[in-house]
Amino acid sequence: MVSVRGSRFRNICELLKDNGVKLLRLDKPGDSFFGLSVGCCGVGPALVVNTWDRISGERWIFTAAHELGHLLLHPSEYLRDAAAGSQDAEREADAFVSEFLMPEKAFRPEWHATRGPAGHYVSLGRTTEVLKLTQMEMRQLTRGWAG
Repeated sequence: MVSVRGSRFRNICELLKDNGVKLLRLDKPGDSFFGLSVGCCGVGPALVVNTWDRISGERWIFTAAHELGHLLLHPSEYLRDAAAGSQDAEREADAFVSEFLMPEKAFRPEWHATRGPAGHYVSLGRTTEVLKLTQMEMRQLTRGWAG
């Protein structure tokens, strides 16, 4: 369903759009709802991300990737009436996010490159750069880009 050219992508919003996954925003105050996904039946595939201003841009990115994980890993969940997936499905979607956003093969050299004297981690420049990029792409989302 989703195609990633090469091993890295720069913008999850564009990645989803390029692969026919609708990304919709919802500004819902509260810290218990972050997002949901809709399978292909009817209006899907689509993701809804809660872009309430008290939820960080990093969490918005995590939520979009988490819901993408559900679309890819659990397509049968959309064929039955269910308000929520199983705990196993949630853990699998979280594991997908981890590998999708920060693959260990790419993360490990970056992490070790930050080691300073006496083994202290002194610079996370690449991580800071990634956070800035995610904040910029999430600004696109909050401006209503994604339909």
